[in-house]
Amino acid sequence: MLRSWIMGLTAGSILCACANALNRSEAVGRVQKLVSGVVLLTLLLSPLAKPDSAVYAVSLSSYRQRSASLAQTLTEQENYLNRLFIERECGAYILDEAGSLGMEGRAEVRVKWQDNCFVPYSAELYLGESPARERLAALIEAELGIPRERQVWHEGA
Repeated sequence: MLRSWIMGLTAGSILCACANALNRSEAVGRVQKLVSGVVLLTLLLSPLAKPDSAVYAVSLSSYRQRSASLAQTLTEQENYLNRLFIERECGAYILDEAGSLGMEGRAEVRVKWQDNCFVPYSAELYLGESPARERLAALIEAELGIPRERQVWHEGA
């Protein structure tokens, strides 16, 4: 419906422009501009004069389906980005705390959906052996809520 309206409006505009370009007489030019204006105004308002409810209903239904699909995709992408952000920030926090305890390596945190948000669930730590390991494990449990049984410590840094 929208496509045919735009096509009609475009065709009418081109036709009026061609007619104005071919006219050389000033007296006829004023009448021609008036007629061109009436034609374009009629084409512009034509959807209001003869609404096609069946086409409108189908178009509206299609629009709603596409809108719902896009909203679902957006929600999925937002959840993915939120999960990724929280995992990286928690991993960076662990590495900062490990660095302050003299440990180096990497940390990978996994989150899970709980109470309408992502919360840290488990951690894989590649920080090597250190006397401060127990202190860092307790800090991870206290600050991030990851119990020691879900903290996997790997020997190699």
